[in-house]
Amino acid sequence: MQGPREVNLLKYCQESFVEFLCVNSQEQALASLVEKVPYLHTGSEKSHFFEALLQREKLLSTGIGFGVAVRMHS
Repeated sequence: MQGPREVNLLKYCQESFVEFLCVNSQEQALASLVEKVPYLHTGSEKSHFFEALLQREKLLSTGIGFGVAVRMHS
């Protein structure tokens, strides 16, 4: 039986899509990413988008562990 192996996720995605965050929770990570969305201009738009992300995460989480999340296509 083999132990866990190391996988370099950068070889499977464009480096420009990788975002390193200094946060302590999923909610903080999502809020930080919402702030980076260029087409959300008002606090209301950001709030609605954040709430939609939280609802989406309840249906199917993008988190895979160890502070790593993968964008899911729908």
